[in-house]
Amino acid sequence: MKRFLLFALLLLVFLTGCRNGSSNSYRKGLALYDNNNYYGAINMFSKAIRLDSSNLMAYSYRGNAWQKLEMYNAAAHDFSLVVKKDPNNIRALINLGDCYFKLGNVDSALNAFNTAYSVDNEFELINYNLGVCYFENGEYEKALEHFNKEYELDDNNVENIFYIAHTLGLLGNLDASIKTATNGLAKKELAEGYFIRGCVYFSMSDYNSALFDQNKAIEMNPNDPEFYIKRSAIFGINKEYEKALIDCEKALELDSNFIDAYKTRILINKELGNYEKVKIDSLKIEQLLMHN
Repeated sequence: MKRFLLFALLLLVFLTGCRNGSSNSYRKGLALYDNNNYYGAINMFSKAIRLDSSNLMAYSYRGNAWQKLEMYNAAAHDFSLVVKKDPNNIRALINLGDCYFKLGNVDSALNAFNTAYSVDNEFELINYNLGVCYFENGEYEKALEHFNKEYELDDNNVENIFYIAHTLGLLGNLDASIKTATNGLAKKELAEGYFIRGCVYFSMSDYNSALFDQNKAIEMNPNDPEFYIKRSAIFGINKEYEKALIDCEKALELDSNFIDAYKTRILINKELGNYEKVKIDSLKIEQLLMHN
């Protein structure tokens, strides 16, 4: 009996020492994380986990560090472990959903976000995240439902407002889309807001307003190839073909695999009778599609 008690005491001392060591490593990891030393933080959090595998905060912060390094598979693994041990951990669920979304796995992201939603349907950004996933899946009615819910909870989330505008436009509610985008731009001018409103004006055949907005979008963010292609389409409608071609070239400088840029350039070159260039771009599109 004494031997058993001695063994139990030694085991308790050992476990206590492990947990203390885990706590020390965890604190060191937090300090490194706060100083943006994510690799160092990962090493410390890993040490904390080796010493105490029940330290869920170490798993969570290691997942956050992997996220900061854009290593989403590793991050998703850590957040999955947290959720397995604590199924209602809403922050881990949201981070897991974010990782899946960044990896292009929208269905798994939706599953994680919906689980978080069942825990707390008013938690910070949960409706926005669900809206974005449904938007990406082309489920615009569901997306709009969650974007509107997010707006009720936080009417200062400008990105959410622009998603509402974009979704309304895709659903054919063009006047409401314009009004919503304009309200968003009044709160904060963002390139994406001008781009979305410009696309809706284009759909309404208001090409002057569309051009104004696409010019503003490019002025604010000259590094998005899609902005140039939308402006190129306006130039094409106005028969300003040289300007349209210049925008296509700029888009392809930014993204040489941007299929829409080749498609737009084909349409312009057809109008100009440049059929050899049409053939070259058509072959390029075929090559890109084969590799995708």
